[in-house]
Amino acid sequence: MPGTRWSGGGESAAEFQEPLGGGADVIRAIAQGRADGTIAIIDNWLKFTPNYPDVTWRVVPKTIYLGYWGIGVKRGNDSLRRWLNIWLYDHQSKNRHNVLWEKWFGSPPAFPVVPTPYFP
Repeated sequence: MPGTRWSGGGESAAEFQEPLGGGADVIRAIAQGRADGTIAIIDNWLKFTPNYPDVTWRVVPKTIYLGYWGIGVKRGNDSLRRWLNIWLYDHQSKNRHNVLWEKWFGSPPAFPVVPTPYFP
């Protein structure tokens, strides 16, 4: 595959990228030596690392950035927006988000969710 090995030259990012299908493929590529590392939301990819016990995994302790995800609601649908905000606050207040994250991703979230009321 052209451009999958960086030589330090002037290759563009598009020339350097190898198509991977997601977290499991990225971890596999690193384990197989096809990649040197990744910059990613690694806390939900750590569940794949036990599949490669011969690899010494290193996760940088500092965070590069924190991104947020959201739910889109059609403008004017205030009843659904209010319901979702109440549901999210209830879900977060009972620590369900953090517990489910650890259950499904195999490690605690890097940034545990702290309940925040969303009631404008």
